[in-house]
Amino acid sequence: MFSEQICEVEAGEVRYVLRKNEKEAARERHRLEDKLKKLAGKITSRNEQVKTKPRCQPEAGRRTVQQWAERHKLNGLVELQLEGRTLVLRRHEEKSSGLSSWRAAT
Repeated sequence: MFSEQICEVEAGEVRYVLRKNEKEAARERHRLEDKLKKLAGKITSRNEQVKTKPRCQPEAGRRTVQQWAERHKLNGLVELQLEGRTLVLRRHEEKSSGLSSWRAAT
């Protein structure tokens, strides 16, 4: 029926046949990269602000950026750490590379 690899899942009495939608997977990858790029920009601007203003509290900035990452569903893919007064972004490549779009075949 399908030329690509499919996956079957049973949930109770219902059987789902799933297949990967390449167009949607590409769109999701693009959206993720855009979110990560925007997050990196926020971190850079926050680090500049902390560098130029001695009264800025780096921990408060980390909390703000962390909340933004959680709101955009990046909390399992990235980790924000403070190194001195600098906010550092660490990506979990193994988690972000496993993302793909699977849709039910009809």
